[in-house]
Amino acid sequence: MDELGFPVALKGLRVQHVRAGHDGVAVWVAATGARAPCPVCRQRSRSVHSAYTRTVADLPASGARVTLSIVARRFRCRVGKCRRRIFCERLPGVVAAHARHTHRLAGTLQSIGLALGGRPGARLAAKLHTPTSRGTLLRLVRALPDPPSTTPRVLGVDEWAFRRGRRYGTILVDLEHCRPVELLPEATATAFATWLREHRSPEIISRDRGGAYADGARQGAPGALQVADRFHLLRNLGDATERVLRRHMDQLQRIPPPGAPALPTSGLRPDRRISRERKKQEM
Repeated sequence: MDELGFPVALKGLRVQHVRAGHDGVAVWVAATGARAPCPVCRQRSRSVHSAYTRTVADLPASGARVTLSIVARRFRCRVGKCRRRIFCERLPGVVAAHARHTHRLAGTLQSIGLALGGRPGARLAAKLHTPTSRGTLLRLVRALPDPPSTTPRVLGVDEWAFRRGRRYGTILVDLEHCRPVELLPEATATAFATWLREHRSPEIISRDRGGAYADGARQGAPGALQVADRFHLLRNLGDATERVLRRHMDQLQRIPPPGAPALPTSGLRPDRRISRERKKQEM
């Protein structure tokens, strides 16, 4: 098989036939092992019941689609107490049970799905001669195991809605890696403090302007530095700017538009000056 350019990942299969056409390359392969283990009792059997052809997609070769037609055998389980009487041989080094892609193609599609998501990932996969649907990409991404949970150095905390207006929880985010860490069922100081005590305390906690998360941070991680997140800093700036402009609304209304000649205001009362300026602008 190595002479035909197949990687070591397909070791254990024997090539029976290769056909190249305008629609891609089809490779017929069969397992070389004489026995297969039962997936229930794990006892190996050599009693072949029947065979069938299983077609799976593989990585492209020189821009051409590659499909593997695997001649899979069914075996009889000879263990009397086993509930499985007939089983199909597994190929754990090549393809998972009931899968339609080889392991290496599935890994490539998972990387595309993680980087681009559904629709953009499907468009890129078609360009790479591995066409698939956005649903398949998302399903492969969801099948990935969760990364190990560790307390980040910079932790962001905010509330999120299970059901808007009815039930809220708490979301914790690793702000350095832009990755969710945990979803807590309650948006309370007690729930946040309990989570902090059960994990290593972060160095910085970014929170909103509410007091609940401030109390939870003081109780669960008293040594952490608390800061306001970017959204609420901009919110504070906007509120302060609006208050200042409201206090000086009279002066702002007297400012003529760009390019307008200055109006004489000496000898006029403030209310008449404002009326004269407005009439001038309307003309």
